[in-house]
Amino acid sequence: EISECLVGSEMCIRDRDFIVGDGITGDILNMYGLFPCKIKAGVFAFCTRGTIRVTINLDEHTARANDFITLLPNTFIQIHEVSEDAEVCFVAFSSRFLESINFIRTISNLIVTIIENPVVPLSGNAAAIYKDFFSLLVRADNAPDSILFTDSLKPVLDLLIQGVVNMYRRFNTWKEPVPVSYTHLRAHEPLANLV
Repeated sequence: EISECLVGSEMCIRDRDFIVGDGITGDILNMYGLFPCKIKAGVFAFCTRGTIRVTINLDEHTARANDFITLLPNTFIQIHEVSEDAEVCFVAFSSRFLESINFIRTISNLIVTIIENPVVPLSGNAAAIYKDFFSLLVRADNAPDSILFTDSLKPVLDLLIQGVVNMYRRFNTWKEPVPVSYTHLRAHEPLANLV
């Protein structure tokens, strides 16, 4: 589920439920540019430098420095272009772990918003906090007496979920999803004909 090829000197994997990394550069990111990939895990990523042009679930996005990226389980992704200075940190949770804690139910009110808007710009202060958060996770996971194990993953995920919920509440320039009841309308049909 969480690709073994992602495991490098800056990343660790624990019980295949959790993987964290920082300082991820274009070399690793470009592995996702060869063809579209389906990511089974839930991924929370933070772009610390540079730009990444990426298609997420058939919509193209550009992630820039200080952007937070949320990829729900079963997201399709393809990276098209990565700037030379691009750098990302991330944490991913296996779909098995996310299912065990009812992750989708927890974020059910935000699913459409996250799918339509997976990339969110952060303020400088929030960006600094997330950069420290990811660095701390990597340090904790790399320590010989790591404090990160399956039982401690839920509080880590809870903290991320709460941060994402607050992030999406504060940011208000979302792409507007088309209301389901209006999907049958033709663009050329005058509003007067619909009343």
